[in-house]
Amino acid sequence: ETDKEVVLRAELPGVASEDVDISFKDNMLTISGEKKSEAECSEEGYRHTERTYGSFRRSLTLPTNIETDKIDATFKDGVLTVRLPKTETAQARHIKLRKA
Repeated sequence: ETDKEVVLRAELPGVASEDVDISFKDNMLTISGEKKSEAECSEEGYRHTERTYGSFRRSLTLPTNIETDKIDATFKDGVLTVRLPKTETAQARHIKLRKA
């Protein structure tokens, strides 16, 4: 978390970007998705196929107000990065002291 935004990074190895869903409602960020993989090995006399599937869902309540129309998400090399900009009122302010 910085003064201006909350940044979330999640490692999602083996998950395709089209299998990830991100939603935000009432200061709750939810990331869900499904991992699908299939491996096949064929040699003389036998054939082996293995399929694995698994779904996940994580919800996080954020402690500050977020500008929902400016949320940005990127997915590169199995790492999801979600940037959630804080509203003007939620940003930290520095107040300069005046001499009395």
